[in-house]
Amino acid sequence: MDVKQKIEQLAQASLANDSHFLVGVHVAERQNPPKIIVWADGDHGLTIDDCAEISRRLAEKLDQENIYATGFTLEVSSPGVDQPLRMARQYKKNIGRSVKVTRTDKSIARGVLQSVSEAGIALTYTEGSGKKAMEQKIEIPFSEIDKTTVTVSFK
Repeated sequence: MDVKQKIEQLAQASLANDSHFLVGVHVAERQNPPKIIVWADGDHGLTIDDCAEISRRLAEKLDQENIYATGFTLEVSSPGVDQPLRMARQYKKNIGRSVKVTRTDKSIARGVLQSVSEAGIALTYTEGSGKKAMEQKIEIPFSEIDKTTVTVSFK
């Protein structure tokens, strides 16, 4: 098991409760001291207090395991709105929100995330305008998704 995998395992064990989940870990070992960035999320969101608790637990575990004897910096946060969705749990958390899906063939689909299954996602979007506007539904298999981001509108 490499260092990153060990850190992922320790981060997973540091989550505060079952509604929290690990999204990703980045380790910048070339920095002095090494920098560990952990992204976590929750089915009902993640507060700053949740991040602080995860950080305390993980730092303690990293010290106990003596992962970096010379020290490290640790950053725990939830993924920002600019970060792509990576896990089915993140997709489910964002049902009802507008998303932009970049497909593996580089085409782009935009719409409201309606559902998530083991196989993929379903979006609805409006085609046309005025009296000719019609709501359409599209299903996209996960195998055809390169990246999905939540789109935020400031109206």
